[in-house]
Formats: sequence, structure tokens, C-alpha cells
Amino acid sequence: MPPVITILEEKFHLQVGGMYTYGKLVQGKVQAMVCRKPICYSWSVFKTNQDICREHSGQIKGEGCLAVMLDTKVYNLTLQNSYQFRLDAVASLEESGTGLEFNTTTQTCRVTSSIIHSSFWIISTTSQDHHTVGWLKLNSASGIPLNTKVFLTVYYRGKMQTETYLMDHTGVASFTLDTSPWRDSDKVSS
Repeated sequence: MPPVITILEEKFHLQVGGMYTYGKLVQGKVQAMVCRKPICYSWSVFKTNQDICREHSGQIKGEGCLAVMLDTKVYNLTLQNSYQFRLDAVASLEESGTGLEFNTTTQTCRVTSSIIHSSFWIISTTSQDHHTVGWLKLNSASGIPLNTKVFLTVYYRGKMQTETYLMDHTGVASFTLDTSPWRDSDKVSS
């Protein structure tokens, strides 16, 4: 299960498998349960919402794991409800031939409404040539650098200045802004 999914995602991947200490894959039957639980407040006497759970099962043969794509619609990932912003998964694997059962610890996947994280670093501002130099970094909600085009828009004195930058493979782009039309008393926002 991924560590993070966004509220915009329609599906996510669940994979359950087992391996012996000597490296051989465990064959057998897998049962997994993925749940989204309601928020419980200490002052609440009873739970008003039920857990939203789905069970998944299958037989592990040569491939060594059960892999399924799960539909997020089942878990109602919207922000306007009283459920926790995470999914919890627990699974068990019953070994073929022996019936020995292995249980997993609970794995958690955070649900977030943050689609992209951006960071700015201003490296230098020079008053002689009226330029500001800095870096911009973009990551997905799960921390993966985004190699994409980004538009940096700056507003000052009722005007708008837009520049286009291409992020590199690390999700970083350097930028230079011409600040000559700005005044010291201007409020600048981006």
C-alpha cells in the first residue's frame, strides 16, 4: 500500500506476500482488510459512523504475492465527512500444506488533500541590477520530485508578472525576477 494517496486518486495498489528467512516465497491463501475509520472524540458516548472496510483474498502461487488495485470511491475520500484521513490495512497469509498463519502489522496509508508541495528559496536580491534570484522545488504529495512546467506569477502595484520555468529531474528550477519596476514600499505576492 502506498504511504500517501490524494483525494483525487481513483485507485491505489495493495500488495501482500510472504518470504521465508532463507529467501523462498511463501505459497498460500491471503486475506487482507482495508478500512477507513470514523473520527472518535473523547466526549462522544457512541460511534455514529461505521468503519468503511473491504476484504480482499486470493491464492498466492508462483508469483509470491497477491496484488490488487483498489477503488478509492468505496472509502469516500472527500474532506466533508467525519472519517480519519488514513486507510489501515491488515493481512494474514495461511501457508499451503501446513495451515500455519502469518499476520501482518497494520499498514497505514495517509489520505491528503495536498496535491503538490512547493518550496521557495530566495538566494540573493541585488538592488544594483534589480534582480532577485532563487530556487523553486515541487514534489508530489508522496514526496516524488515533479519534472514539469511551472508558472511563477508575481503581483505588484496592481500588475502581474508571469514567468515559465521547467523543473529538472529533482523537481527544482532556478528563477530570476526583474525587480526594476518594483518599489521598496510595494507589497509583492506570488
